[in-house]
Amino acid sequence: MIDKSQWYDKAGAKHPLTVKGDCSKLHFTHALEMEYFLVTNRGKKLGHGAVEKIYGKITDSDLGIVLQRRMPPEYKRKVLQIYWEQSKGSTYDALKVDYDVRGKKVTNELLSIDRNVVEWPVLEIATPPADSFYELAWWTSALISLIVERLEEINLKVYVLAAGSNPYEDLQEAMRGESFPTCGDHHHIGIMMDENSKEQRTILSNFYHLMRLFIPQIIVLSANSPFIDGKLMGRVRHGDYDAPFPGSVRSLRIMHNKKHLCNFSSREYMPYLKKGWENPDEFIKEFKKQNNSFRTNTHFLDMDPWSPSNHTTEIRISDSQPSVARRIGIAMIIQAIAMKAKHMAENPEHLDVRVKKALRIKNSDLFTMKRVAVQGGNWFKPGRGSVFSRKGRKLKRSRFADPIFSDTVLEMLNFLNPEFKEMELTYSLFLNPIRASAFACEGNGSSPAQYWMLDYARSGGDMERVVRRMLKATRNGRNMWYDAMVHAPIDCKEALGGGKSAAGKG
Repeated sequence: MIDKSQWYDKAGAKHPLTVKGDCSKLHFTHALEMEYFLVTNRGKKLGHGAVEKIYGKITDSDLGIVLQRRMPPEYKRKVLQIYWEQSKGSTYDALKVDYDVRGKKVTNELLSIDRNVVEWPVLEIATPPADSFYELAWWTSALISLIVERLEEINLKVYVLAAGSNPYEDLQEAMRGESFPTCGDHHHIGIMMDENSKEQRTILSNFYHLMRLFIPQIIVLSANSPFIDGKLMGRVRHGDYDAPFPGSVRSLRIMHNKKHLCNFSSREYMPYLKKGWENPDEFIKEFKKQNNSFRTNTHFLDMDPWSPSNHTTEIRISDSQPSVARRIGIAMIIQAIAMKAKHMAENPEHLDVRVKKALRIKNSDLFTMKRVAVQGGNWFKPGRGSVFSRKGRKLKRSRFADPIFSDTVLEMLNFLNPEFKEMELTYSLFLNPIRASAFACEGNGSSPAQYWMLDYARSGGDMERVVRRMLKATRNGRNMWYDAMVHAPIDCKEALGGGKSAAGKG
């Protein structure tokens, strides 16, 4: 029997549901920024004045003291100070922490009003850089729990909603402007802690190209914004198990947010860097050259290799996730990709020829994959880009004769399997939402967006009912072991088995 007291993360080692990899020290630190809508009990986002009023009531409390009381001693020792101070980029106060991260003081805004989404204020929760997945999960769970509990104390029937876009967003407004109010999860991984290190630059370059390759797969695992104007953008075809949601977008946030992500309508994609990663100026030069873009910095893209936030690499593509568990599962995938990048730097001569070829794949082919992830989802054919297996090879028990997008997700997970084993994560419960996405619906897969679309079909297009369930999933999802897809799965055949068509905007 393994002695859990010897594990690196003592706080996590005490939890009976953890495995060793959940609590072991990460090679690269990991932090999360998470955005939430403040909404009414019907799911409609609050106006500027209401947000200011509610946020004032949230900040008019001893959240910092309550947080420290709940903190395990292992993390409390790393806290140098918790205090309220005006946010760097807005007029709102932010709950800040000075945190000891491997011997260096890092200042982090734990709670604030997002300063980038100037069109509409959204609540932002951010963890300090964590040394283990359990530490990351604890901070994520503790912070959102404080907010949910505080809103219940205020008792004004205001809730937090985790979704990439608000289900009642105005479609015409979203399509007309450069951006519209959206909520995402941003993963910050500490690869470039020393900008002068040649070894770290090589790892960053490898990580960048692997992430560039797997952006579509991460999207299909995290798409969570299928509704707009109070309905589906497309329609439901009951009884059509092959294509039940024709024309329905899985991530409206990625599709229509032109300002804070790569411009989907202009087919922008993270460029292949022939010389590898050199510096932000060279990256922007290549981005403008390959995408015909007018970008001037690296920040508002699907991935920022050199984020100003504590010199981290930021992955920005995930919609706001309905559970802590799914967020940590995605973090595990990102960390496994980083470890693969490290191994590639250590043994470049052993790099598989297929991987070398895959890393050089054209922007247009990868964008095709991204478009299927955004507009088609798990059950649709990915087209070109299934790079780690022979054409037609089946990796799971799927009812479809040809490979579908969930097969490419499994290709990615199989490719990263040595890293999952090395990090002792094979049996981690934080990966259960990822397993559900790969194998749900009789092996055909299901993203959070697909889950809510099936619920929409099952309810006959009752948007209020679906939104109530989304709000409940957000509240329950603060428990680090809960995920709606895992604990309240939807039977696909039952959802699509018949009844009236729930028509949306075609």
